[in-house]
Amino acid sequence: SYSVWFDISKMHQIEKSAFPEYAQTPVDVSRYISLRNKIVETYRDFPQVPLYATDCLRHVSADASTVFRVHSFLDYWGIINTESDAR
Repeated sequence: SYSVWFDISKMHQIEKSAFPEYAQTPVDVSRYISLRNKIVETYRDFPQVPLYATDCLRHVSADASTVFRVHSFLDYWGIINTESDAR
């Protein structure tokens, strides 16, 4: 699985490389983790249903560009949409 490195409580180096703007300060890291975890939790509530980035916009308070980037990242690494027919 691509997501063996994933830890819900930390920002991994892979994430820091993908989102350097969120790796600058502890406050930035905390904001990223909060955003990321909200997307992951939204998917985990109904794992059989594909989670699209547009769905996340209703659950996350962040700009659309950031939500789309984080959603795409999580989907790519198999952290979300692994049990649904989205793939």
